[in-house]
Amino acid sequence: MAKILVAEDEPALLESFCELVSALGHTVLAASDGDDALDLARREQPDLVVSDYMMPGRTGVELMLALQGDPVLAKVPVVLVSAARPPRSEIALAWRFLGKPVDLTILESSILEGLAASQARGPHAGFAPQPGPHVSPDSLAREDMLSWVAHEIKTPLSAALTLAELTMRGFESGETPDTTAKRLVKMRRQLLRMDELVNAALDAAQLQEGGMEVELVPTDFRELVERAVHYFGDLYPEVAFELADGPSVEIEADAQRLRQILDNLLSNAVKYGAKNGNVEIWLAATDRSASVSVKDYGRGIPQSELPHIFDRFHRVAGSGGRGHGLGLYIAAALSRLHGGEIGVESTPGGGSTFTLTVPLHRREPV
Repeated sequence: MAKILVAEDEPALLESFCELVSALGHTVLAASDGDDALDLARREQPDLVVSDYMMPGRTGVELMLALQGDPVLAKVPVVLVSAARPPRSEIALAWRFLGKPVDLTILESSILEGLAASQARGPHAGFAPQPGPHVSPDSLAREDMLSWVAHEIKTPLSAALTLAELTMRGFESGETPDTTAKRLVKMRRQLLRMDELVNAALDAAQLQEGGMEVELVPTDFRELVERAVHYFGDLYPEVAFELADGPSVEIEADAQRLRQILDNLLSNAVKYGAKNGNVEIWLAATDRSASVSVKDYGRGIPQSELPHIFDRFHRVAGSGGRGHGLGLYIAAALSRLHGGEIGVESTPGGGSTFTLTVPLHRREPV
């Protein structure tokens, strides 16, 4: 029985890949980020590593470099999996590269062949692709866009297809209806995520072109915040959402778009906050405006990143590719359509606080 380390930050894919490895009769070592994966590898000395390309902490490439720099782990084969298009020089570091969505049959054969190579313990041999021709800046920009689309859409697509294939295998093997139902729930969640990503891309394009309008009507600001907090509390029961007492105030807003801003701030607080930590939310008001602040206790944002945090496609360094880089861009643009703004305060190691401020009454967007 071999030990196989699976490093993948998408929970549905991590669970599915681990299930596949277990079905092959091997011991699974599971990690949801690159740092944990390296710690596990040094402690358990796996025979094979299956790693995602973009992860929190260390990326898949950084993990491979760390493994190859360790005398004990240097020759452990690594199957690199990615929805993006890594540079050829990075693909060359892997024993094998598989694009997402991953065909489970191909993944199975790659695992078996990788274990055979591990037992042989021969010298590391990657693909060693040849350097490509010189490309123009415009081509690089298009390539970046294609990589974004590929990674953000194909990651949930890969998870959904993997769950579908496991469900089909389950029908053949006679798995319980409860197991099938759980897989279908997870599959639906991934498809909804894809829909969210497509909508985000469309919103971003519409905002950039100045084609989006908001319908501002009297809205109970506190009630809207309470509904958002309760929704996320049900969605993430392991996280403590603490909504402090605050004023009840009516503003002029597009409730749907304002809720979109709140959902983004709360989602980011969960995504980038401390594991199983708490998120604090509080409201404030003046005679001209109302505000809501969302604070997490995660790793924080480097000061050098703060001026770019609301830029389109911007990801904070060290986030490992989490998030599609459009959420804060859209949230900031929507706040401006309300005549408001979003501010951020952050200390590395001390978490981040995002504050949405909107006027009580209609005024021209800034």
